[in-house]
Amino acid sequence: MQINPKYRNNPAFNKALSSHSEVTSAKKMGALGKNTISYSKEDEIAEQYQRKRYKTQAVIQKILSNCAGSWKVIKCGKEKVHKDASVGVQFFPTTQKVSLTNVRMCGLKWLCPVCLEREAQDQKRLVEEMMVFMQKKGYYAHMVTFTAPHKKYDGLKDLITFLKLARKRFFGDRANLKFFSTEFDYVGHITAMEIKYSDQNGWHPHFHTIIFTKKSYSESSLFKLSKRPTFNKTSKGLYQTDHDLGIAEKLSLMWMNACTAVGLRTPDFKHGLDFKRGYDDKEQYSGALINYALKASLSAEIALSQKKTGEFNTESLTPFEIALKAEGEKTIENPDSKYSQLFYEYACATKHNSMVEPSRKLKAFLKENGFYKKLEEKKAEVESNEEPPVHVFDFMDIEWNILREDYKARLKVLSLIRQDIIEQGISASKFPRTDSFLNQLFDRGRGDEIPRS
Repeated sequence: MQINPKYRNNPAFNKALSSHSEVTSAKKMGALGKNTISYSKEDEIAEQYQRKRYKTQAVIQKILSNCAGSWKVIKCGKEKVHKDASVGVQFFPTTQKVSLTNVRMCGLKWLCPVCLEREAQDQKRLVEEMMVFMQKKGYYAHMVTFTAPHKKYDGLKDLITFLKLARKRFFGDRANLKFFSTEFDYVGHITAMEIKYSDQNGWHPHFHTIIFTKKSYSESSLFKLSKRPTFNKTSKGLYQTDHDLGIAEKLSLMWMNACTAVGLRTPDFKHGLDFKRGYDDKEQYSGALINYALKASLSAEIALSQKKTGEFNTESLTPFEIALKAEGEKTIENPDSKYSQLFYEYACATKHNSMVEPSRKLKAFLKENGFYKKLEEKKAEVESNEEPPVHVFDFMDIEWNILREDYKARLKVLSLIRQDIIEQGISASKFPRTDSFLNQLFDRGRGDEIPRS
């Protein structure tokens, strides 16, 4: 497909200023002719989820635009990277998708469902590669979920702060370090934080952690108790028991004491720490841990697709569900703007937090064993086999000024550009669906028709 002649004569347009990657002349894409691209039911479903993500982003932008502080997410997807260049559209022959170019994204995965979606699959693949790498090296994966008691009026920022202190003590206390080196042969761990909210119990932050060890452990060595043990308190106010505990049960006791020591409420012995193996007594690895561990990283998709009815489950809301429930609320100062206030609290509490975090020990181990180098080599190989994107369209500034403020129109025009490519072929020079829509949109905005050629 050739670029419209009006863009060729536009001195502000410079192909080298694309925000994503270099563009390739459509003339080189002879292998992709008319009717070589498909548009399926899966595409429609993907576009539905995409609209929900952008809707959520728009609500979040509205909430935070009325809040104190500086929030990059407010301008995400609305500003040019290079002011003198056009905002364009590129088509990816390998994936058959389109995306904007020369548009600045915020990259705030905690606050922006659009940027989170861009990163979520990359994070999932990273952990998958890590799990496979550790398995090949002969190490074993275990999932540990850390929670602590909380009440309705506990502040989220304080809960996160003290949970992190408890986690640091859990992995760094001198007695615990001895346990990790002798009874539970620890190599390192990677942690993802997940946050939920309910009207009854308030904020519920918790950690999903994959722990790698040099040895595998049988179910009988992990769990020995048939009933709840009795505990005694030491002079320092920590808990101990005379019962013979399995390894997972000792970890539960260690977590109880870590939370108590830093000032959190003491977790229940049975429910404060949940332990799962990435293998059973016969098999040594299970990819199911990956999806479970990365629930937080994939929360954009989960938050927008997990509804089975028209109502949210108010017993357990994700942050992006909270944002959607704030749609239609007045300014955050309004006493009735409950969900706007909750999302602002969440935004303040998660600022500068990492979503998926490997421990120092694990990062050092992976670096020493060449994991990151092999990862870069594999990435380069994949990229070398992909066809480069084709620059197919550019918006005039007057068009972009309307689209940047209207996410529905922005997504609609991208979908129409893709449909025009499907119908006309990659070598076509006309965009009938797209031009018709933009002319209608422009009529609403200015009352004039846009010259398209």
